[in-house]
Amino acid sequence: MTRPLLILSLLALAVGSASAQPFVIVDGQAVGGFAYGPAIIRDGDTWHLWTCSAGDNTDPVSWDWLRYATSPDGRTWSAPTVVLRPSPGERSTCDPAVVRGNAGGGEFWWLFYSDNRPGVQTVISVARATNPTGPFAKFDVLEWPFNAAQDGSNIYGRGQSAVVILDGTLYHWFSDDGLATQPHLYLRTWRAGQWGPIRQTTCPCGSVDVKHDPARGRFFMVDIDGDHTAEARLVARTSADGLAWSEPVALADVPWANNVGVSGDDRGHLLPGPTLVAYGSPSRPGCGLCWAEWDLVGVFIDLGELQ
Repeated sequence: MTRPLLILSLLALAVGSASAQPFVIVDGQAVGGFAYGPAIIRDGDTWHLWTCSAGDNTDPVSWDWLRYATSPDGRTWSAPTVVLRPSPGERSTCDPAVVRGNAGGGEFWWLFYSDNRPGVQTVISVARATNPTGPFAKFDVLEWPFNAAQDGSNIYGRGQSAVVILDGTLYHWFSDDGLATQPHLYLRTWRAGQWGPIRQTTCPCGSVDVKHDPARGRFFMVDIDGDHTAEARLVARTSADGLAWSEPVALADVPWANNVGVSGDDRGHLLPGPTLVAYGSPSRPGCGLCWAEWDLVGVFIDLGELQ
């Protein structure tokens, strides 16, 4: 067995232990009906959370809004407050990925998010703030999909970012379904003020989260295989370069779950101690698919055995 697969096999044992019990982070009904797709950063004794949530029903154009919460331990969270909502021309602010860094002009919290445009579908935009609570200043669209699509086409577009800063390079992963019948994961890097080319990874993935594991010098990905189905399960992969990924190893069954997020530091690196994995999960027992009726649920993975 190769070392990456050995590591992931040990992870599977850790997640399957009795101590890894899921718990509700955000009650979907308390934020308009649903919560999912989190970004999680642990900065000292403070945990930061940005998550997709329902928009205001007084604004029929808006779909998803981003809300923010904090925690002292990753388990007990403050009431989420709105930090980003669609601007004119946008229909959604969702799928957050957050890092803190200096791209010129000082340190900022950089928030990558998916928004939806009529006649185009999902695009990736970015906003920044000096404080994790905002206010966030939006920039122009960062990533347009390979192929624009009309409403009702069942084409997703480009979105669901994951970001890591490593050795002065920003790694930006995202999904796009414009060149295949299902989403595929792509990588683009930014260094010294310049974006590199878009490169296709080996992962036929949609919504994932990626962190860098400094203890092993590898990237670590968590995905939900079979999301939105009764057979959904958390799976993990590793990669030396962010492009070639190992085969998935099952971590836990998470029926009907969707859109995962993994805790790390403000550069996107795994930290010693418990790692929080969170995802959208049906808010009513036995609900099944029940579209847009999701709580944000979390489970701690103990990486101590792997140090």
